[in-house]
Amino acid sequence: MPSLRFLFLLSAFVLPWAIEPAAAFAQDAAPAATDSDAPAATWPEWIGINYPDQFLPSNFARGQGYYFSIVKIALSVILLLLWVKSCDWVNQDAQYHKHAYMKWSTIVFLPFVVAFLLQFLIPWYYFVSLPLLLVAYLGPLFAYVGFRNKKAHDDDQVFTADHVRDVFASLLGKKVGERKAKGPVSPITLSARNAPNPEEKQKREIGARQSPGHHMARDVLHKSFMNRSTGIMLDYSQEAVAVKYLVDGVWLDGETMPRQIGDPLLATLKVLCGLKPEDRRGRQTGTFTAVDGPANRTAQCKFTSQGTKTGERALIQFEDAQVRKRRLPDIGLRQKTQEDLQNLVNQKAGFVIIGAPPGNGLTSLTTAVLSAVDRFTRSVMGVEDKNSKDLEVENVPVTLYDSLEQETPMSKLPGVVRQFPDVIVVPELVNAETATLLCEEATGDDRLIFTTVRAKEAAEALLLPAATTKVPMKKYAGAVSGAIVQRLVRKLCDKCKEAYPPQAPILQKLGIPADKVQAFYRPPTQPRQEVCPDCHGLGYLGQIPLFELLIVDDLMRQTLQREPKLETIRAAARKSGMKTMEEEGLLLVVKGQTSVAELARVLKEGQPAAAPVAPAKPAVKK
Repeated sequence: MPSLRFLFLLSAFVLPWAIEPAAAFAQDAAPAATDSDAPAATWPEWIGINYPDQFLPSNFARGQGYYFSIVKIALSVILLLLWVKSCDWVNQDAQYHKHAYMKWSTIVFLPFVVAFLLQFLIPWYYFVSLPLLLVAYLGPLFAYVGFRNKKAHDDDQVFTADHVRDVFASLLGKKVGERKAKGPVSPITLSARNAPNPEEKQKREIGARQSPGHHMARDVLHKSFMNRSTGIMLDYSQEAVAVKYLVDGVWLDGETMPRQIGDPLLATLKVLCGLKPEDRRGRQTGTFTAVDGPANRTAQCKFTSQGTKTGERALIQFEDAQVRKRRLPDIGLRQKTQEDLQNLVNQKAGFVIIGAPPGNGLTSLTTAVLSAVDRFTRSVMGVEDKNSKDLEVENVPVTLYDSLEQETPMSKLPGVVRQFPDVIVVPELVNAETATLLCEEATGDDRLIFTTVRAKEAAEALLLPAATTKVPMKKYAGAVSGAIVQRLVRKLCDKCKEAYPPQAPILQKLGIPADKVQAFYRPPTQPRQEVCPDCHGLGYLGQIPLFELLIVDDLMRQTLQREPKLETIRAAARKSGMKTMEEEGLLLVVKGQTSVAELARVLKEGQPAAAPVAPAKPAVKK
């Protein structure tokens, strides 16, 4: 229906100009056609009798036909489309720059409509009506352009020589420089996700586009894409909004904006996610999609907001589509570690724990481990909370329970057990009843159990299920068979890293013979003339995993029952030959893949916040 209304409006706009007036209308003084005239001979005679002379066919002037002008129709359509586009641009641009957008939208819209109505009074003078409409269109438009350019930064002005040059360069597919990214038009396109129906999806998207914060939301996401970040944090205080970007697992300080800009930005994202913009205290979650057309990148974004003591905090996380495609050979395990883990997964019975600290790739590690199970010869089933669903592995059906309805895994586990699967995956052990049942299944019916925990090392991961659920330690020690934990360290940028001779005390402290290492590597210590186009001057590019694989043997079972403490578990694991994360990390340092400082940061018990470093802008290749 909207398209039909537009066609009707277009027809009403075009027809008064399209008809050739000289041929369609004759002056009273025009000579009457005679029977000898050639055009009259082609017209049929009227049927009827006793017509007055003035109504006889011969007294009507008939032209040659072809009364529609293709040129006039084309010019009319182009002018109408330009006017519609200009009205939309003025409305959005005025909102972005905090001008009186209702006032300027009316100024640009109304004169053209009045001129359009006036042209019906003079439809047969095209050379008069067309200039009239051009003046009504261009006059208000350039009035707004002059007004906004006086208040805008030089790089943000439009219809200037630089702006016109950039537009034509963009159309020709050439580089246009940084000023193109500073303008109000961002290449990011936002769309709603997981809406209940197409109508609601369209409603959310229209509401977000009409919000004053739409441009700023796109700009923040565009900066995030340029800086390779995988998350954005908006921290609201009483007067300002601090923006931080998560780059390679470290939060870096970005810009600070006033609340007058930050509040509409947050409202835009909430409308896009179908949430309540007026709720600034409660926890709200939603999803949306951001597409960067020129970079050919699409990000599925998870949005979370929560009120804080100083205001509100919003978090935007980008989902990595490649995370769920990784297998054991893809995640960076050493060959020996990979073989030991595969043997652990191939066992018919046991209790395997998968762990990682928050933000250190627990999803990718879990997916890779479960993908190592032969799911064609062994049946695998999962039980997961529908409100925090994250388990998506091929050939692993998941039964959901609702924690908001006071349900636990035990609400569904008995039914799953009765289907006799070979492998059961329960990511969260929320109580002793669940843990006890799974321990019994792992020891009595040749069934392999997997669960996940948030832990920084394998010893901690081994202790957490028993400590949090209060399951009897004897039962738990008899069931558990192993734990694997992953942590991520930043990888040095190959183009930026610089070598330096390691000091003897450092080598001695690390337990590395002095003759074994000639150089360590670190990020650049001095600013460089040109910013690295790969890492944007940060010195790190990407992340590398560190692993600890703890295989439970008889010594470990005895330690769990006799003295289940972190220090004793660590000692028993080292005695059994476990390679620690520190040893794995030192190997990466020696290879020049990471730095000593980065390894120390990751292995430190309480990781401090990163130093406030603004993300560098990418270098422009000339």
